[in-house]
Amino acid sequence: MVTPAYKHIRESVITNAKLMTETTIQLPEVNAATVTQWFSRCCRTQEHQILKQDIPAPDTPIAGPEKLPVAMRKGPSLYPGSLAQPHIFVLPPNTAGEAKLKKGSKPLAICRSHHHLNTMDIPSLHQHHHSQFLIW
Repeated sequence: MVTPAYKHIRESVITNAKLMTETTIQLPEVNAATVTQWFSRCCRTQEHQILKQDIPAPDTPIAGPEKLPVAMRKGPSLYPGSLAQPHIFVLPPNTAGEAKLKKGSKPLAICRSHHHLNTMDIPSLHQHHHSQFLIW
């Protein structure tokens, strides 16, 4: 609601040559984000003014009657070495392909050999002869 009204006023001022020669007013482009930011800032200022009414600020900082305990000392480092010495990772040996298979089962790569492919006659849409297609 504010943005369209402002744009109308801005357009009226900018297109009026007499008004533009007699004033130094600057009317920048405004969008919804600008209006929202301005409105939030105004609301915050009003909130601060309302909260400060008739409330005297405390003379001393609010604190308990007892002092806080002394901070504990830092314990020994959990890592005894220095960061300059890299850690050597010991990896287990690579056992890829060494798994024991159940009897009668073959790896997937062997099952998809050309001997096991099925063929099926499917009529062509454009011709009356049959074409062969491979079915997986």
